[in-house]
Amino acid sequence: MSVLINQMIMKISIFSSLARTWQKFLFALPVIFLYSCKDQEAPSEETKPLVVTAPSRIYFTQQSSSRQFSVSASVPYTAVSSDETWCTVEATSNSLTISVSNYYGHSERKAEIVLTAQDVADVRVKFTIIKIEVFQNVNTSNATVPFGDPFIMFYDGVYYAYGTAAADGIEIYTSSDMLYWQKQNQLALHKNDVYGENWFWAPEVYHVNGTFYMYYSGDEHICVAIADNPLGPFRQAIKQPMIINEQCIDNHLFIDDDGKPYMFFDRFNDGLNIWVAELEDNLTDIKMQTMQKCINVSQPWEEVWPRVNEGSFVIKRNGTYYMTYSANSYECQCYGIGVATATNVFGPWTKYDKNPIYQNVDELVGIGHSAMFTDKEGNLRIVFHAHNSKTDIHPRIMHISAVNFIQEAGKEILTIDPDYFTPRIFK
Repeated sequence: MSVLINQMIMKISIFSSLARTWQKFLFALPVIFLYSCKDQEAPSEETKPLVVTAPSRIYFTQQSSSRQFSVSASVPYTAVSSDETWCTVEATSNSLTISVSNYYGHSERKAEIVLTAQDVADVRVKFTIIKIEVFQNVNTSNATVPFGDPFIMFYDGVYYAYGTAAADGIEIYTSSDMLYWQKQNQLALHKNDVYGENWFWAPEVYHVNGTFYMYYSGDEHICVAIADNPLGPFRQAIKQPMIINEQCIDNHLFIDDDGKPYMFFDRFNDGLNIWVAELEDNLTDIKMQTMQKCINVSQPWEEVWPRVNEGSFVIKRNGTYYMTYSANSYECQCYGIGVATATNVFGPWTKYDKNPIYQNVDELVGIGHSAMFTDKEGNLRIVFHAHNSKTDIHPRIMHISAVNFIQEAGKEILTIDPDYFTPRIFK
């Protein structure tokens, strides 16, 4: 996407008043801000104008000093450049110090103006947006990323998304900003190079000691393949699953603080339930004698249809292990995300008593099979799929949100921001 902010005019009328017991007066100062893009270039033939009449939100926040206020405006991601710094400010004032900053929101980009009054005790701000005119590339489509079981890895300045979609292997998309994605021409993993003929599901990719490891399910067996590039091709020297004599799916790698690796995965006993085992240092072989059950269907919300706990993902924070997982069938609109915690990787794992933490959010149904990742700003994110619509399951669609931690009864609770966004395909 090539996006140019052509003009954004803001009028700010700033009224200051000195409040004293013996004297009051009103001082008015109008200031006009002209916002413009860093690169003032005429739109090319490949771009078209898109007019946004107002930002989606306006914020007024008083800072710690009574003389400093910040005024923030935000516009949707689709209205601005993927560049983090998308506008600058030109303004002069004898009585105010003015600065501007640009940053990401969960589903929008924001610009913030900080006004510091130098000679007044109180500042009141009136903030009005007249027009934002931008240029949007015509080959940016509204198509969404058709992934089930999505996983995102951020590596060397690029986001890589892998997911369940292709019949012959694992597809891959790349992005610089998490919003617009480009499908790669070749599969990251092809069935000719690995174990499995069908059902290539739930890939996860990790970069460890210079090697990329893809954990995936093939023919309902958990597998691992290796590459020297995140784009692949991922291959197996010996084409076989990690557990030869048992069907399992949804294998997830977790490396603890001491460097010891573990594999979480789903076993087909008593429905689907989640187990953990220690891995050898080569990250490909399971220490079978260490296998331990983590969780199974045990809460009322999980008992709709059928008996499923699957799609685990584990992080560690302040000595506590947090596992997100999905329950019910992926085909059910009641598919949702729960969370469990433990103080030891082998458990016991305790499910949050207010599960599910993410289910039927906004217009989304069939939400689940999530994975967490850290974005380039250092924020913890979560990617998940949902049904295509309330009437159609397939193709499932990839969505992204933010992960937060809140205090509840003296404990930290993992939450998922309801303000998700839906990535688009850049053609």
